[in-house]
Amino acid sequence: MATAVESRRRDLSLVPCLRRRKEDPIQSSEREPEINKLPDSLLLEILCRLPCQWALRCKSVSKHWLSLISHPYFIRCFIHHHHQHQFGKLYSSPFTLLLQFKSKSKSQKNIFVYASNKSKSKSEFFLDLDFLNFPFRVAASFNDLLLVRNNVKVNEYHICNPFTKECFSLPRLPHTDLIRRRNRKSLVGFICDPYSCDKHYGCFTNAHYRYKVLLIRSPTSESNTSDQSQLQMEIFSSETGEWCNSIVSVSLKLNPFGIGSILTGVVANNGKLYWVDVEKETGKIQGFVVFDPFKEEEQCRYINPPIDLVLFQPVFFGAFQGRLRMFQHLWCPRYSFFVWELEDEEASTWCMKHKVYLKHDLVHKVYLKHEDYFLSGLVSNDFLAFHPYNGEIVFLQSGNYIVLCNMRTMELKIERKLQNMPCILSSYFTKFVLLLLQPSWPTPIPPLPLKFGG
Repeated sequence: MATAVESRRRDLSLVPCLRRRKEDPIQSSEREPEINKLPDSLLLEILCRLPCQWALRCKSVSKHWLSLISHPYFIRCFIHHHHQHQFGKLYSSPFTLLLQFKSKSKSQKNIFVYASNKSKSKSEFFLDLDFLNFPFRVAASFNDLLLVRNNVKVNEYHICNPFTKECFSLPRLPHTDLIRRRNRKSLVGFICDPYSCDKHYGCFTNAHYRYKVLLIRSPTSESNTSDQSQLQMEIFSSETGEWCNSIVSVSLKLNPFGIGSILTGVVANNGKLYWVDVEKETGKIQGFVVFDPFKEEEQCRYINPPIDLVLFQPVFFGAFQGRLRMFQHLWCPRYSFFVWELEDEEASTWCMKHKVYLKHDLVHKVYLKHEDYFLSGLVSNDFLAFHPYNGEIVFLQSGNYIVLCNMRTMELKIERKLQNMPCILSSYFTKFVLLLLQPSWPTPIPPLPLKFGG
C-alpha cells in the first residue's frame, strides 16, 4: 500500500501546470482564499479524497478548479484513490435498477428507479431525465450511460449520463436506412470499451473509451439460406464518428425477431453482445447469438442452450461478474424458476446454479400485509435482474412490488412498492428493465480524447 502511495506522489510531477485565470483588479484587492495558494499537486491530493458528488460540485468554484477536476489525470487519481482505500475489499459501486413502463397518460411517470444507495426517506426515486427536452425511450444502457431514442424523430439517438446530466447526440441515420428499418423489427446494442486499465490498482480509467451502437435488423427469408443467415446491421463507431452498414454472417439459420427476442434485448458482457434466438411461432429457445463489434471479422458465433432447459417457456438473461446467466420461470410448479450460468462459451457448456421452488405458504405470508396487492387476485414473481454483486440474489417483480429473492435460502423480501406507476401486473409486453452501474467517477460524455494523456 505504501509503495503505491509513494509511486503516485512521484507521479504528481506530471500534473499539468494549468494556467490560472488572471484576477480582476477589483477582486484582487480582496484577500485570496488560502486554498487557492496551494500548488496544483497538493490541491489534487485534497480533491481526490472527496466523495464523488462533492468533487463534481467543486467544478463550479472557479475555472481553474473546473480545468483541474476535468483533466484525465485527476480522474485517474480519483479512481485509484477510491479503489485503493477499500481496505482489501472488492470495490462495489452503487447500482440503479431502471424500470421503464408504457403509460398512456402524459402526466403519469413511466420510469421507476430503485437505487442501491437509497436514502432512508420514503421519497420515490424517479430518475431525473428532465434535462432531455424531447420525448424519449431508453433503448439500452452500459454502466452509468443511457442510450435514448427520440420518440418523434425515430432515427435520432443520444447518449447521456443521467447522474451528471451530460448528453451527446449521435449523427442521424441516413434516410435510406430508416426506410428499411421501418418495415422490420430491430434489436439495439450499446457497448463501451475502456482504452486504459491499471492492473496495479485493478480498476479501469473511464476517461478514455470507445463505444459502438448497433441496430440489428431482424433476419428474413431473403437473408436466410438453408445453413446460414446474413444479419444486416447499422453500426455507429465513436472512432469514426459515423454510421456504417454491415452484413454479418452466422453459421446457422436464425429466426426472425419476435416478442421473446425484443423483451430479453441485447446484453453486453466482456466486450461482446449477446441476444436470444427464439422460434417465433412456438416461442422455443433455440440458442444465443454472440457478436464482438470491436473485431474486424464480421462473424457471429452461436451458443446452444442448456440441455435441461424447459422448452416453450420464456427465458431472460443477463450478466453477473462477467459471466452470462439465464433465468427461466416455470409455469408448473407455481412460484419456481431455474438459473443457469455459462461456463464455457466455446463448448456451449452451462451449469445449473439454482433451482428455486418457493412454497405457496411462504409467498402468501410475505404479501399478507399488503392488502392492495391481494385485491388484484394474482401473485406472480416475474424476473427483473440479477444482483450485480451477490450471486444468490435476484430481483423480481410481483404485482406493484420489487421483491428480493435469496435463491439459496429461498426467502423473499419486499423491497419497494411501485407507487404512482401504471397498474400492470405482468412484466410481459409492458416494460424494459435496465441495470445501471455507477463507477467511482462518472463516465464523461463524450469520451475525453487520448491526446490529453492519461
